[in-house]
Amino acid sequence: MSPNAPESAAVEVRPGRCRWGDVPSTTRPQDQDAVAPIVLGVAGTAAAVANSLSPRMMRAAFEALSLDAFYVPLALRERSAAKGLRALPRLGFRGCNVTMPYKLLAAEIAHSRSALVERTGVANTLVVGDDGAIHAEATDGIAVSGAIADRGVSLEDGRVIVVGAGGAAMEAAVACIDAGATRIDIWNRTRANGEQLAERLRIVAPALSLQVHDRMPIREPAHVLLGCVPADAIDPRALSQLHEDTLVVDLAYRRDGRPTPMMVAVSDRPERGVDGREMLVRQGAASFRAWFGIEAPIEVMTSAVR
Repeated sequence: MSPNAPESAAVEVRPGRCRWGDVPSTTRPQDQDAVAPIVLGVAGTAAAVANSLSPRMMRAAFEALSLDAFYVPLALRERSAAKGLRALPRLGFRGCNVTMPYKLLAAEIAHSRSALVERTGVANTLVVGDDGAIHAEATDGIAVSGAIADRGVSLEDGRVIVVGAGGAAMEAAVACIDAGATRIDIWNRTRANGEQLAERLRIVAPALSLQVHDRMPIREPAHVLLGCVPADAIDPRALSQLHEDTLVVDLAYRRDGRPTPMMVAVSDRPERGVDGREMLVRQGAASFRAWFGIEAPIEVMTSAVR
């Protein structure tokens, strides 16, 4: 969201204050018999939601399907993020996407969780029921496994390199395990966090071959390299020895359209790269199904973020 031309007003939820004055006037409860518009959003830090293309993408989807719906950025402070997410039903939201660093928190505050969220402990999609209960879903893994399969890559007995150690890394890694991967190598700037991710993955898949590295282990061939960190967290020089057979799947993107270091690394073989915009559309389409129970207009959403 450009500071000079915001796409919509961010909703900042402060401790103990969740005000209707902070959301578009058309979403405020007025006539109890009136059918209120559907309100959704993306929750994260102020920086994360300001750079998100989800509002643009979702609004294009709503318009294409003539849905009376809003999708707004929800900037949450760390100290009050749990209160903010729990306030979604009172603020009239049907749900929201959740971005860094609140995916673990999203799973914790939910009243119910999908089977995948129960396994991974992370959620990136919240759905508010008619009774006000919050249900947690995970769609990043759906996006990862779908992108890999569509590129014709089989992970049966495969090796996957995971860059990052947060909620997205956990969910993406489990998706690869479910697709048949038997070896996962982890690199994270903070090794201790990488070790924590490895411990969580060992609980999910005790027989999995796991190793945490001090340097990005990309010289050897791997089926997939998963980028689960912000674009600026990777030094492009670290990718200079990337094996040419590796499929690179990057969950990050830059709002201004510049390629991420991972996409630069495969610029001479674009068929071996899946960029963050494609991943955004894939996970967004899965979230759309969770909220509305219908298929999302993929082509419209893709056009909106390109």
